[in-house]
Order: sequence, then structure tokens, then C-alpha cells
Amino acid sequence: MFDHKRSVQSCPNKKKQELGKLIVCVEDSNGDPANGALVIARKKDTKDKRKKKTEALTRHPKRPVKKGVGELDGVVHFGKDLKPGKYEVYLDGWNPEEKAKTVTVVANEKGRNRRNPHTTLILENKILRMYLDVHRDGQVDDEPADYGDWQWGENGLGAIIMVRTRKNDNIDERIELAFRWDAEKPEERQGWQARLRADEPGRIRVYSGRKKNAQALNNNPLDLTGLEKDADGRISLWIEAADFGADQQEESWRVMLTFTYTTPDKKEVEQRAQLRIAPWIMASDLDPTEKVFAPDGLNETEGINTFTSKAKNVEFIRTKKGKKLFNRDQIKSGFYSAPHYNLVACMTNLEEKHPINLSLPEDVGSIFEYTENEADIGKKSKYKPRESQDNGGNYLVTPPFDGYPFGRIIYGEGDGTKKCTWGNFLKTQLYQKPIVVNSGWLDVGHADEFLSIVPDRKNPNKYKVLIASVRLAFFMLYGAEKIRRENITGDDIYGIVRTAIQLNSSLTGNTEGIGKWKEAAEKNFGRLDASALPKNTYENIDYQANKAPDEAHNGRFEFIYKSNRAPDIKDFFNIPQAPKLSEAPSYCLVRVNTRDIIEKFFLNEPFGKYHYDTQVILDENEKILRRELPVTFEYLPVPLVLNFGAGGAVGVTGDSVNMLVINSPESTHCLIPKPFGPIVDGCYLFQEYIGLELGDMKLIVEFLNDPNFHIEDGEIHCGTNQIPVNDKKKWWEMEAGSKAQPRLVPPPLLSEVLGKAFPGEKPPDVDISVFDI
Repeated sequence: MFDHKRSVQSCPNKKKQELGKLIVCVEDSNGDPANGALVIARKKDTKDKRKKKTEALTRHPKRPVKKGVGELDGVVHFGKDLKPGKYEVYLDGWNPEEKAKTVTVVANEKGRNRRNPHTTLILENKILRMYLDVHRDGQVDDEPADYGDWQWGENGLGAIIMVRTRKNDNIDERIELAFRWDAEKPEERQGWQARLRADEPGRIRVYSGRKKNAQALNNNPLDLTGLEKDADGRISLWIEAADFGADQQEESWRVMLTFTYTTPDKKEVEQRAQLRIAPWIMASDLDPTEKVFAPDGLNETEGINTFTSKAKNVEFIRTKKGKKLFNRDQIKSGFYSAPHYNLVACMTNLEEKHPINLSLPEDVGSIFEYTENEADIGKKSKYKPRESQDNGGNYLVTPPFDGYPFGRIIYGEGDGTKKCTWGNFLKTQLYQKPIVVNSGWLDVGHADEFLSIVPDRKNPNKYKVLIASVRLAFFMLYGAEKIRRENITGDDIYGIVRTAIQLNSSLTGNTEGIGKWKEAAEKNFGRLDASALPKNTYENIDYQANKAPDEAHNGRFEFIYKSNRAPDIKDFFNIPQAPKLSEAPSYCLVRVNTRDIIEKFFLNEPFGKYHYDTQVILDENEKILRRELPVTFEYLPVPLVLNFGAGGAVGVTGDSVNMLVINSPESTHCLIPKPFGPIVDGCYLFQEYIGLELGDMKLIVEFLNDPNFHIEDGEIHCGTNQIPVNDKKKWWEMEAGSKAQPRLVPPPLLSEVLGKAFPGEKPPDVDISVFDI
């Protein structure tokens, strides 16, 4: 910024002794005449302090000085004689209280040619300045934008720009970049220049307006001199981000703007302002839900609708039934926020092979299906889904914890082709640092097939990570056989279940194969009974099948038969081909002996090795989560029996981990796939265990039979989807990762498990001699 020096003289009036004359000389900082100034002088009334009045305008007796054009070498004559007294002299447009200089005009003495005292004024010249929403309140600031680095924190400085997310006429994501004269009544001066330059021009787009058809201004630097101005000479431009950050460096999210104003006398004034691109924040299943989607035309849909209606302020939306039923795979919801605009925005079209007709509500944006200006309509993002790992079912988000105010993303990958194309994008967000788990052992390969997270409402600020466990299923099956043989009923059944839980925990990290499992099971539950058992059967399934099983079926194992899996389960149990139900894929309820499941799926090769190897991977995944998440996250194994084909593992029993959770500050509702499984004392043992564990956390639990989802290798979480409540996330106030200190939390020892499970009581008689503790 530069200053103008103005010399002010008052000259005596020879004709009228009682009057004085005022001459103002305007000079630049080098002492050279500065033309084009409009000077005001007004009388300073010191007696009654009445409202000040302009006494003279800037005029030459013969040639008026035009506004903004100097014609007299910087000298301004007031063509009207002034009464003696004190005057304030200032440039038009300045606040006289701050910028004026007091000059005393005296009357000329008769017969003498005496000048008034000479006075020099130093005042700043009017220039064009740049304005942004530096203070992040959603409005352009009143002060010019001139700062260095963009800052985090509630009181940090720095404007925020957004990528366009909606195809609406008004691009609300754009922010205003204003240029204003630093005067209330600026003059249109000739000879000035103004340029705007971005250090990373490829990261932003500049437009002449906010409408989608506004002119794109692509030059860098951009010459502002000839741009359209309003009546006061001001210029308004609009900026949006061209894309999200390019890599995992904070610098790729920032753009420095440099505005240079050149005065008519070739002096340069420079302003700098750094912008940051807003990240996309993936929503968690535990974020309050506004809308729930489920495909129409299925029996399951009515059950999901009934369940959803019990949660407050949640809308249920039926989607068109397509070739693939899994709404979760098509989109993944998230939040997109800046001080001037915020909305729910989704990753969309994630299921490329079998797209689902899932139309987003009008108020929901899409972070990758936006168009650019008219010349770029139809342009797609550089990120394109290629594998099943790109589907929405492969993404989970933890609740917030120290250092991660909006949680961390969890997604799965595997060997070979099971890679997540979106993984790089998620990592570049720098805000919800992803945790990558091994999901390659699954046929579909989604993290939600073996993981989910629920709040422990009995213990505030604690959460349970539900993780599938084939080892727990193995011990519970052995326990079910003991219950059948010994006709155990009542509370003694829960003692058997607790023993199975403890055996499962104690064998975490076992490296001796499934033979060690068998040894532990036989020492605590006894050997399998070789006596004759009923024949294996099947029957057409009642869709609901939510009633308790008949006690006559104790010792039996039920599951939904899926005819599209290889190897074919019916051949294992010598049952005939299941009949086709009307307008439905082939499925039915198979009822076999629990002992047969143990022998054919766990003790028989190659399935025994498959289950053991799978559990090794699950244990490794749990170890990863324990290392990356704090101790406020505890772990709950959920029993699951698997079948294995060429593509990987799928559930034989219902995959209860794959549940729909509707969470709110008041309550948590869990709609859980019905697992069926072993029957004891007139109940499904897996279901009873899951219901008790989640109920103990004060969660509202319901089970739903979902055969249409199950036979397609998915469950309720896969079949539904959620749109969260539009809750503005002020991410700019909370820098992510700054306080995160991941720590390894090893699995508890068996002695610790026994102590927690039976405080003050004698634990059950568990043979721990088979364990290395």
C-alpha cells in the first residue's frame, strides 16, 4: 500500500480582507503531482458543534477538475473564498473522522500579500482490495483478505472452497470473491490495473457468477480491469474447487490467491489469501438417520418398514426392485460442509456391474456425478468403481474418538483383484484415516459381512465392535450337543454358552489348527454322541419364521438353503432338491442334526481347514482394530457357520453382524438377520446369545428372517441404505489426527475373561489345561 502526500496552502484574498483562499496540492509518495483527486474542505464549527458543512468543492476558477482526472498537475483551487477558521480537508470518499487534516485559513491583511501557513497532509490513496469469507461465518468479511497460511481451529482464519455436488441451476457450493474500493464513493479512475493469480490454478475454477451458465474465467493470472462492475465500481467473482485433494499431503488441499493492484502511477499493492478445499466426510451407521431405503416387492420390505416406523423421525423409502437387491452397494452417504453451505452428499453409482435404481432426494448431492460448465457436461470423475470392494457395503465408519472427531473409515481388501479403487480417494481426504482390513477371504468381500459397530448405551462413550467368529460357532455347536445329550434346561444352558465364549477367547491366536479346538471342546463338553439321529429334512419356509422353534427339534440345526452355492449343501446331508417357491429363487428351510454340522463343516477336510484359516484372518483383523482404535472399543464375537466355494466364503447361517442400526441420542434400534442355527430348549441358540448380549447394552433388538437377501449372499445391512440427518460438520474447527495415539490392546487372557464373566461367583468348570496361558 502506498501513501499520497498532499500539500495544503491557504492564500490571502486581496479583494476581500475578511476572506481567505485555499489551495490543495496532491502529491504521491515520491513528491510528484498526483492527478485525479477530488478534494473536500469543510468548516469545523467549534462553538456550537453543529453538523459540519462542506464549504467548498474542488473547482478551478476557470476549469473544473473532473472526477478522477487530474488536469492541473496535482493542484486543486477552491474557487470560492473561504471565511477564516479551521477546515477539515480530505479526499472524497474517505471517512473524515479518520483521514481528514485540519487546516487554518486566515483573512488576508489589508495591504499585505501574506499567505496562510503551508501544511502537508499524508493520506492513503483509494485502491481496489480483495475480500473473502476469511473468518468463516458464511459471509464475505468487511475487512480485506490479507493473510498467510490457512489455519485450523475455532478462531482460525482462511476461506473454504467446495467441489460442485449438485446439478442445480444455482451453484451453492461456490463462494464469493469480492473486489471493493476502499472508499465509500470510489471514483472510476483511469490507468489502474488489477490481476488475480492462483499458485495452483488447476485446483480452482473462477466464474463471473453463481449460476451454472456463468462465464468461466480461466486465465491465470486473471486481468480484472475489463470485467463487469456494479454501480460502485465493485467486482464479484465466484470460485469452486475443481476436484478434491490430489494426494495425502495437506498442501494438495490448499490454493494461494495473490491479488495485485497497480495504481495509475504504477505503484503495486499486493494481497495474499490461502484457501482450503473442503473434504468429504463419510457418514457412520451411528449418525442419526433421516431416511431408510429398502427394495420394494420383497417380504422383507414390510418387516424393515415396520422396524423403521419405531424409530422417531425416520422416513422409509421403497426403491425399485432390480436384478440386484442390495441398496447398500449403490451409494455411500456422507457430509459435505463449508461455512456458506452444507449438505448430505453421497458417493454414487458404486455398483457398476448391476446398477440399482436408487434415486437420491432433491436435497442430497453426489460428490462424483456432478457436471462442470457446459463445455464439460458428461465429464466423469477420475475415480471409477471396478471391483466389488468399491461397493458401499465395503465401507464402515467408527464413532468419533480422540484425534478423529468424525471417526475413521474401515474398508476391506484382499489378495489378487479384490482391491478397493476408492481407497486412494479415501486416504487423500486426510480426515478419517482409513483402517484397511482383510476381506479377501469372502466371496463378496465386503467389510460389513464380518464387522459392525454399536454403542454400549449402558456405558456411555463405549462401543462394541461385532466381529464374526466361526470358532465361537464351533464351541457353541459342541455346547448344543451337550445340552441335547444331557437334556439341560433353564439357566444351565447359559453356563454352557459362557463356557463356549471363554473357550473362544482363550484360543485367540491358536496356531495348532482345528484339532486344538476339538481337544478343548471334548474336554469341556464331551465327545459327540454316535447314536442314531433323525433324518435330515427340508420344508418350505414360512417367510416370517420368527416364532420359536418346536422343542421337539432340540439338537437340530436349521438354515436357509441356497441352491446357487457350490459345493451344494444338499449333497452333504442326502436331502432332495429343494422346491422352488412361486416367483422366488430356490430356497427352503433345511433341518439337519447339529452333530452333522460339526462333523461335515468343521471336522471334515477341507472345510475344517477353511474354517480354521478364516478364523486366523478374523483374529488378525481384530488385532488390527485393537491397534488402531482406543480402549473404549470392546469386541463381541458373533457366531457364524460358513460355506466355501470358488469365490470365497458365504454364510450358511444368517450373518447377524450384517444388521441395520438406527441410532439417535435417545435410543438405538438394531434389526438383525435371523441366524437360525442350533436349537436348544425351544430357542435358537445363536439368536438367544446375540439378543442377550445386545440387550444387556440397552439396545432395542429385533430379528428378521431375510431369505431373499441371504440367498444372494447378503443380509439386511446389504439390502438397505441410510441417509443421515443433515448435520453441519464444522471440520475446519477440529484438525484430525493431531491427538490420535493408536495403541495395541491385546486380547484378554482367559483368567481375565473368567473374572469379568463371573464377578464374585465361581466360574464354570472349564478345563484350561488345553490352553497355553
